[in-house]
Amino acid sequence: MMRKFCPKCGKDTDELIGKLCPDCHSSTCTPKKSLLPPSVKIDLCKCTKVRFKNRWNHYPTLKDAVMSAIKNASKFPKGMQIEIMLPKGRALEGKVSLPMTVTLRDSEGTSTESSMDAIITPMCCPVCSRKFGGYYESIIQLRGDDKDIKDILAYLEKRTGQQNRKEDSIFITRTEKKPGCIDVYMSSNKFAKKLSREVCSLFSIADHKESVSDYGTKDGKELKRVTYLLRCKQNI
Repeated sequence: MMRKFCPKCGKDTDELIGKLCPDCHSSTCTPKKSLLPPSVKIDLCKCTKVRFKNRWNHYPTLKDAVMSAIKNASKFPKGMQIEIMLPKGRALEGKVSLPMTVTLRDSEGTSTESSMDAIITPMCCPVCSRKFGGYYESIIQLRGDDKDIKDILAYLEKRTGQQNRKEDSIFITRTEKKPGCIDVYMSSNKFAKKLSREVCSLFSIADHKESVSDYGTKDGKELKRVTYLLRCKQNI
């Protein structure tokens, strides 16, 4: 069998890993614990959104969020693979520190395990803050026979649900019902305006009015709320 030569230490060897003998490869290419921080911090909202660097994003699972946090907090060599193992059945109530095992595997297949903590802090994302705070930009007022306005309400709820899956900032804040009257408070005036136009084209609307009111200022600009009054035609 032809002996091989290690260019790093100068020794003859029966095996080369990459271009190095096993000893040199182990000392230079094995992933090191110093590649990982002792912990990563994660702000987690009840809606499962996670904040990194002042940006809120959705992740399919907590594991995906932790993986992203590790990658953002570390610098790994090209080709490095990462696997993590989180404890199962741990309740996330209040601020908790989750111990986890992180496995790093380099491009040559050499791996090492390290322990670190994921520090989970409960937070409220901007969208949920608006929901819980009763935020709204417009009101769609439905007037008419109970059956007619209930049909329109069902349409508004369906369309808002569809749009919410694309933009979670669009939602119905609350609904107030009285005989012959339903007020729907919307988080987005732009979407409320679009909905009111859709209702006028799809349902028998006798009267459609818009009114604007001021409700504060932000960055020196006046904030306005718009009310859309949709009155159904009377059944004869």
